[in-house]
Amino acid sequence: MTYLLEAQARGETEIRSEVGLGTMLDPRVGMGSPVLPESPLQLVRLDGTELMYTMPRIEVALINAPYADAEGNIYFHDSATITENYQAAAAARANGGVVMVTVAKVINKDDRRISMKADEVDQIVVHPYNEQSAGIQQRRYWASLTTDGNVDPVREMKRTRFINSTLKITPVRNKVDDHLCQMAADLILREVPEGAMTNIGVGYPEHVVWQLLRQGNASHLRFTTEAGSLGGIPQPGVFFGSAIMPEKLISSAEMFRLYEKQLGLAILGYLQVDEEGNVNASLKGNQIRDVVGPGGFMDIIYGAKIVVFVGSWQAHAKYAIKGNRVTIIKSGKPKFVKKVDQITFSAKEALRLGKTVFYVTHIGIFRLTGGGLELIQVASGVDIQKDIIEGCEAQIHLPE
Repeated sequence: MTYLLEAQARGETEIRSEVGLGTMLDPRVGMGSPVLPESPLQLVRLDGTELMYTMPRIEVALINAPYADAEGNIYFHDSATITENYQAAAAARANGGVVMVTVAKVINKDDRRISMKADEVDQIVVHPYNEQSAGIQQRRYWASLTTDGNVDPVREMKRTRFINSTLKITPVRNKVDDHLCQMAADLILREVPEGAMTNIGVGYPEHVVWQLLRQGNASHLRFTTEAGSLGGIPQPGVFFGSAIMPEKLISSAEMFRLYEKQLGLAILGYLQVDEEGNVNASLKGNQIRDVVGPGGFMDIIYGAKIVVFVGSWQAHAKYAIKGNRVTIIKSGKPKFVKKVDQITFSAKEALRLGKTVFYVTHIGIFRLTGGGLELIQVASGVDIQKDIIEGCEAQIHLPE
């Protein structure tokens, strides 16, 4: 979508890509762009060995910025993210549309800091309660979420984690979850080169970052967000997309281009995994409200050299931990199944592209191979036959 905004600014309407091959966006596998079968609007088509994407013409760009000056120039300093602001505005103007900007206040003109010139903007609304991020008023912005921040990242992360848990945006994690995410963190420290550019997803991946941070290992990775934060510590929950003390803020389109060339690691969640290694991360159930969509999931995976999926072994299961020994005290619905309900990640495509893929669960770690899922690490206290082989629907391969 970010690339299509750029394309519209150039007067083009389609882009060709390998991203999405073998997934629910590929018309040979899923429905493409429609959510409901009867939808008449199809925005994805097969074109040879690639997919062709399009989207409706952007006629109005409504974007958020911290400040404007009296001449109408726009400023993005003190922002937490930039996202698609530049691309959306350029697309709207190329299509003869309108660019509207809401800002927190009018400041004195500063030629060195102008982000968008007045002639790129049609209308400005001054709104004193504009947000920097998730309820943080721009006029009282957090410097910690800007490139000028200078804070203790552990203390700052504790603050945002407290806010998320109080708002019930993110789950309260227990010792079993700590153990799960510590297994993922240990795997990453073993398998991923130091300094690798990294993207994290929502849910357990955020908790993996917390485990790395509080143990002093976060500097092993160079974190990013698809919203454009380069460096720093990515924020969870309602603050997702922003980062504590980012090195630089760029647009989403620029970030995805970096991912295509430089992304070393993606830490992502899942809803289901099947015996081929395919992942469903976009369809929770049969109701329309269960369609959550992939977001940047497919693009991130396409660029990543190593992918680490982190999630529960079974849905609604209950676990106990004593020392390092994990016990399943109540079984739940298997998440490792014969065939996923929707393919958001194609194992076949990942193997074709030469990616290294791991699946970290409460009971152990699996690796994607040409033959499917191979168990490579078992949590202490887990019975391989009873808890793993008999505890899921998927065929699991054991190393000799």
